[in-house]
Amino acid sequence: MTNFIRGILSRLALYSLLAVLFCCLETATSLVQAQTFSVSPTQIEVGDRDVFELSYRLEGASISDFQAPSFADFSVVGGPSKSTSIQIINGRMSGMASVSYTLQPKRTGTFSIPSATVTTDQKKVLRSEKVTVKVSKGTHQAKPQSPSSGGRQSQTFPPFGGVMPPPNYPDNGDTDIFVRLVPDTTQVYQGEQALLSMRVYTTRDVADFNLLTPPAFTSFWVEDITDNSSTKSHKEKINDTEYTVFDVKNYALFPQQVGKFLIPPVEAEVSVQASDPNWGNLFYRTQTLRLQSDSAVLQVNDLPEAGKPADFSGSVGVFTLSAHANTQQLRTGEPFELQVLIAGEGNIKLLQQPEIAFPKQIEAYDPQVTEDIAIIKNGRISGRKFFEYSLMPIKTGEATIPPISFSYYDTQLRQYRTLQTEPINLRIAQGAQSPSQAQNPDSADNDATTTTTQSTKSYALPILAALLISGLAIWVYYRRRTTTNHPDIDLYTGSPKGNATHKRPTLKALQQAQSQLNKGDIRAFYDQTHHALSEYLTQQFGLAHADLSPDHLRETLLQHLSESDAQGIAKLMQQCEIALFAPISIPIGEAQQHYEQAIALISHIENNRKTAQSR
Repeated sequence: MTNFIRGILSRLALYSLLAVLFCCLETATSLVQAQTFSVSPTQIEVGDRDVFELSYRLEGASISDFQAPSFADFSVVGGPSKSTSIQIINGRMSGMASVSYTLQPKRTGTFSIPSATVTTDQKKVLRSEKVTVKVSKGTHQAKPQSPSSGGRQSQTFPPFGGVMPPPNYPDNGDTDIFVRLVPDTTQVYQGEQALLSMRVYTTRDVADFNLLTPPAFTSFWVEDITDNSSTKSHKEKINDTEYTVFDVKNYALFPQQVGKFLIPPVEAEVSVQASDPNWGNLFYRTQTLRLQSDSAVLQVNDLPEAGKPADFSGSVGVFTLSAHANTQQLRTGEPFELQVLIAGEGNIKLLQQPEIAFPKQIEAYDPQVTEDIAIIKNGRISGRKFFEYSLMPIKTGEATIPPISFSYYDTQLRQYRTLQTEPINLRIAQGAQSPSQAQNPDSADNDATTTTTQSTKSYALPILAALLISGLAIWVYYRRRTTTNHPDIDLYTGSPKGNATHKRPTLKALQQAQSQLNKGDIRAFYDQTHHALSEYLTQQFGLAHADLSPDHLRETLLQHLSESDAQGIAKLMQQCEIALFAPISIPIGEAQQHYEQAIALISHIENNRKTAQSR
């Protein structure tokens, strides 16, 4: 009986706390409309070979119009890249929007980037701070800034091994070891990917490699796609001499301007084994050579004008387009989601938001944008970009989201293509709110609102804050007493500890993937399986979608799982990515094995977690 009463009091305290918190949020939303517009960073020190990112951020409103500042002293090598996050609470929408640019200085000196200007959806005009940039000669090795570099510019490659000795630079006039910059092509279209490899050619035993000055890329969007877990080598014959060739760095280049571009030489230190002159060939010592590569030239051609679609926005590659609404039976005042997916091979990060002519019965907000990037064979960048729209029905009746179009230049067919989705038919019924309330949630109880005085507003927040603190104290007191006597009870939920509930939605999603497989739709099966695993990892372990990238997934999972489980999940996610984007057909039997592996992995992980918590 005592536990029963304690449970009732605990729940009453929690419900009281939630009610007070709800009132505080409603009051704060109606009284405070905070809108801030900022830029980060505001003070920058870089070298004239460096690139850096500038991010403009608007909070508390949506962007109606954005006016970028003048970047006259810089080259824009990436962007604008836009992202938006939206939150819906009781029919009210708030969020954050950001616009980012990747810049490279044109010369040395101290420069000021003027303020950017944004007009919010509430017609309010805001200005950012100015940005001061100090540019010195060369590159800042201590703080390398390069798009998606993801690591140090100066690094050691595992297969060489060895310990770096003190610098020893002998005269090296022979051709037994040298460095080259090797592009996979000499001509590309603007926006088309080129691959640049940095290679060491040697006839001697190499102990170590250290990059001193990374390549300086101007007018390119750059992705460092080097596999630092291993360094591949092959044999190549030049002028009757056979060399061992190591690919030590690989870059995916996406040219942003038309013209002929020179990629200047790089400098590197290479440690080699040499015979000691005092001991003949009996003993060897390590020598460190400083080498300079050749330069590389890339001709970037303009895309053809013939056949260019009116809605073409610069996308180049091979893509697919799909759109899906989470429901087509709607009610006024109740939001729903529309997901538009562009996937394929190309510069995923620069894909622009498609233009959608929403019907007048639907109120649309800026989408939340997420990306998944992968690297397939031959160093090609692939992936997919999601545009998730939060939509609000405001008028009853039937409505149609018309076909969504996406145009791009196909690098395989060497021609423009326009993709279109099927129209999405919607049926909108009357919701709990009237249509006018759905358009303007603040219109309800308007008379009571207009009689609220300024003095009432000024005292409302302190009173509600005091109630909130009191409710929180009561709830924490009873909950701590409960968990002290019952350590198997969760402090926040009051339920027995365990994770079985997290597994059920994932298994249900995987069952939906199985139904796609039974229909013979291999691509839909892998898309559903990848989505189910991603949601499981984000919800169960609190991971962000950025943590699920192929480059970091295994290392991230090792913080939570055993070596075998982390390896299994990472490999399965990679297999899904390959099946989605590689131009090959996966047999149904192999797909069935992947489905069974997913079920077994998640069950094994949950059983291990449950066993660990019961100890």
